[in-house]
Order: sequence, then C-alpha cells, then structure tokens
Amino acid sequence: MTTEVTECAICLHEMERHEPSQTRLECNHKFHALCLRKHIQTASERGCPLCRKRIDRRIIQNNVYNCISNANTQQIRECLNSETEVRMIDPMWETTPLHIAASRGKLAIVIYLVEMGAVVNARAKMQHTPLYMAAMHGHRQVVEYLLSNGANPRLGRYEITPEMIARQQGHTRLADYLSTWQIMGGEGRPS
Repeated sequence: MTTEVTECAICLHEMERHEPSQTRLECNHKFHALCLRKHIQTASERGCPLCRKRIDRRIIQNNVYNCISNANTQQIRECLNSETEVRMIDPMWETTPLHIAASRGKLAIVIYLVEMGAVVNARAKMQHTPLYMAAMHGHRQVVEYLLSNGANPRLGRYEITPEMIARQQGHTRLADYLSTWQIMGGEGRPS
C-alpha cells in the first residue's frame, strides 16, 4: 500500500495522507493544522492561502480540537496562545478545550490549559464538566488534577455526578476515589 504524500502550501513540508493534525478546508486544500493556525493569526484576511476563499470559524475551532486530540503539549502551546482561545466554546456542544483534553486523558494538556486560565467547572450544553468527562472515561490522574485545582465533584450531567458516571462505566476504583474525596470535603488525597 502506498501512502499519498502532499505538500503543505504554507511550510512546504510533506504531509502523509493520514497524518494527524492536518486541516482540510471547504475549498478542499489541506495544510498542517499548526501552519494554518499561524497563517490565520498573521494574515490580514482569513482566507485559504491558495485560493483566498474565506475560512469558516468552525474550521478554526475544529483545528483547535484536533490539535488537542492529536498533538503534544508543545503543539498545544502553539495552537492555543491566548486565554481567549483556552476558554473557546464549541458552538454546537458548548464544550471547551479542557472538556476535550479531560475526556481524552491528556494530563499534560489539561495542566497547561488550567495554567492558562481554563475554567475547571465549565459546563457544556449537556451540563457535563471536564471532571465529569475525565471520570466517565476513567482518567484518574486527570480527575485528581482537576479536583486539586478546584473542580466540583458534585457538578455533573443533570443529576448524575462524576462519581456516578465513573461507577456506571465500570471505573469502580475511580468512583470510590471520588466518593472518598467528597466525604473528606476535598481535604487531602484519598488512596
């Protein structure tokens, strides 16, 4: 099987067909996600570097979310370079970059986002918080970090708390940890 190789028109480096962190615009032109991000930040007009067709804001947001899902912390620093972008809210689901990083278990990225001013108790359209997302997917280190940085373990999706969703998803030890955390009133670290 041969791998299709194309060139990013911004940096002129090759891109493999299934390389993570690349963005295809509505005009069908593809670029490295970070290259496109830098282009948008520095260009006088928000258009495709090749055909100048206007770039939809949703594509820019998807670029940020793809960056969180597929990149390392250094790439995230390049992708999200302001407090406004760290607090960016997806218009459809009302999730923040912190929701995405927490749900994927990306601890280093969660730490970076919180240090940049992300709201740890931000509620998405369905009322879930980053802590809820981390608990649902069984990411204990992310749960511990969020709790130690002010995440409220009683905020959940409607009546379902992070502890309950962790238990429902089979993450019993994590659910027990959350229960102990609440009993202790957030003091100390349960084992």
